[in-house]
Amino acid sequence: MYATEICSDIALGVTTQILWLVILIQSCTTEILMDSMLKPEGVFILFGIFSMLAVGFEWYLVGETLGLSERQKKSLYQPGNEYGRKIEASDLLNEPGSPELSMFSRSNISSMRSVVSKASSVESNDNT
Repeated sequence: MYATEICSDIALGVTTQILWLVILIQSCTTEILMDSMLKPEGVFILFGIFSMLAVGFEWYLVGETLGLSERQKKSLYQPGNEYGRKIEASDLLNEPGSPELSMFSRSNISSMRSVVSKASSVESNDNT
């Protein structure tokens, strides 16, 4: 995977900074770990475990972006979408110009309000 194909805007800068931070940490600690009681074999196993944890994290928690447009990639992690935070009814009742709703596109606000009102009515019917 190439970061330029899956990230957009600020996410690419954050990805690059984290990459360089990980490289710095590995460079500073590898020689010390090689001389410790782990020996080279233990260091190899340790880095392998960290790599497997990273693969698991990406497999289960990072959304697939293959074939998505730039706009779809940006909206994937927005609140209310598949990987975004859950939207509460109080978030949608604010005025459209409020800072809480600035991350939503104006065209989606009305559809989100209808979804929340339907969900609220279903919950109230279940409770009765």
